[in-house]
Amino acid sequence: GEHKIPRGFEPIETYSEHWIANEGFAQAIADFLQKERPHIKSFQEEARQLLPFKQAG
Repeated sequence: GEHKIPRGFEPIETYSEHWIANEGFAQAIADFLQKERPHIKSFQEEARQLLPFKQAG
């Protein structure tokens, strides 16, 4: 969660795999995840700027 960032926990990507029996529901989830991905990447980049460590460079 966001509360861990000030304590130095860097946001990282995780991976899990699930089998969804209903093909329509599985496709809806896949579509959502594809649309969500750029927002997650953006959040991770913004959150890294808030880490309590000096920035390189």
